[in-house]
Amino acid sequence: MGDGKRGSFVATTWAKYFAVFRIALKNQWAYIGEAAVRSIFLVIIMYVFAQLWSTTYASTGHLMLAGYDVRSVVWYLAVTEAIVMGTPRLVSTLSEEIKEGDIAYRLTKPVNYVLYNYAQFLGEATVRVLLNLVIGASVAIVFFGFPSLSWVAVGTFVLAVLLAITMQFTLNMGISLLLFWIEDGRGLDLIASRMVMILGGMMIPLPLFPKWLAEICLWLPFQVVAYLPANTLVNFRPEQIASELFRAGMWTLLFATACALLYRKGVRQLHVQGG
Repeated sequence: MGDGKRGSFVATTWAKYFAVFRIALKNQWAYIGEAAVRSIFLVIIMYVFAQLWSTTYASTGHLMLAGYDVRSVVWYLAVTEAIVMGTPRLVSTLSEEIKEGDIAYRLTKPVNYVLYNYAQFLGEATVRVLLNLVIGASVAIVFFGFPSLSWVAVGTFVLAVLLAITMQFTLNMGISLLLFWIEDGRGLDLIASRMVMILGGMMIPLPLFPKWLAEICLWLPFQVVAYLPANTLVNFRPEQIASELFRAGMWTLLFATACALLYRKGVRQLHVQGG
């Protein structure tokens, strides 16, 4: 295959997934009102956290804890809640496809199953996460005003959010693909979500953990989903961000590779069983 044909093939291939992304984006946008109603729960969460952390800081008598003031913590939580609540619940959807055998039909389509689902996941998450960010940021602004930001921090934050969404996808996709061999993935999905919530820094910024635990959590993949994007926005440190993004990229690549291997082995087993 010549260079021209190879380039045309690659462009055509990726155009398919961009089309899937665009359709998912439009479909999600069509129901933006319904999504906004669901996001009312986020307003309640943000209000409770704003009151809780205000009381916590007032009781300690400190303006800063582990490098965070109360405004930074509330903005941090606005980001983590927006991302975790905004990413689709993939396991329940794909588990039905795999268990019921509908995946056999999906495999007849001229697209890679994992990449197809990633494009759809990214399209849906883009609208949901943006909506949640607007709502969460609005609550944070009402109580504490705007954080101090630079354009470099905002640009890096966008990259960190993309990594967070991708990491969340690989976690969900990996669990879903395990259903080629196990009966139910809900337990694993629950464990993964709790790991993100606790060890990933969704509820509490990792620097507020005991030092030994924070150092461990910073090397785990779960912090890519919650801590990394939130901390990038509210506590941007140019001297550390390159290594943090590199570590996040390596974790995401590792999990993406695991998904590709699980998919290949699972499809092979499906064909052997006559699925």
